[in-house]
Amino acid sequence: NSLIPSKLDELHFNRNLIKLLKNLITDINMSNILIFGPSKSGKKTILNATIKEIFDFTKLKEYTEALKINNVTLNVSYLCSSNHFIINPSKYNLYDKYIITYLIKIISKTKNFDNKRKIIVIDDVYLLSSEAQQSLRRTMEIYSSNCKFILLSRKVNRIIKPIKSRCQNIRCALPRKEELNKRLNDLNQEFKLKLNQTDKDKILDKCNLNFESLYLIIDMIYNLID
Repeated sequence: NSLIPSKLDELHFNRNLIKLLKNLITDINMSNILIFGPSKSGKKTILNATIKEIFDFTKLKEYTEALKINNVTLNVSYLCSSNHFIINPSKYNLYDKYIITYLIKIISKTKNFDNKRKIIVIDDVYLLSSEAQQSLRRTMEIYSSNCKFILLSRKVNRIIKPIKSRCQNIRCALPRKEELNKRLNDLNQEFKLKLNQTDKDKILDKCNLNFESLYLIIDMIYNLID
């Protein structure tokens, strides 16, 4: 959606988290990072915008690897820029631990673009099986010399302690109502929507502390009056 922000200067919430994340990723001694928080709190949006600004790329590329696992061939897709990779092993259910082992091994051996470390983003870590999380813990250690990991998770209590202890743990909170209200007022003026206070109160109630929902509602209203 055109209104959903993709650049750091367009994000109007969790500014302290953005600053911390940017410092961690650009640190020459970058540690592994675990970002956790409720659904729609902005974890992916913030991370994607931060990485995009740091590595200065315009578009992610999609690749597919054919992995042979126990006589079964799985076509595993992932996204990448010149410096980072985004994978979601949990989508492959019983094969999640194999995806972690084999795919990260392949990624670690790819050409090291710009002579920089590779950053591997793993989404929905809390959905990984116990075996897959143990595999991830070992994999993080094996490839620590040239790969750093950023893990995204809605729930932190479903992640094993050895993984949490190997990461800088960062909580991504839902935006505050005041932040949503400020952004709504800005959008109301920017798009000349002429929303009254009753309209804005209804929109805020429907958003449920969710910036993405706010943008979707405003986009819908704008298209109706355009």
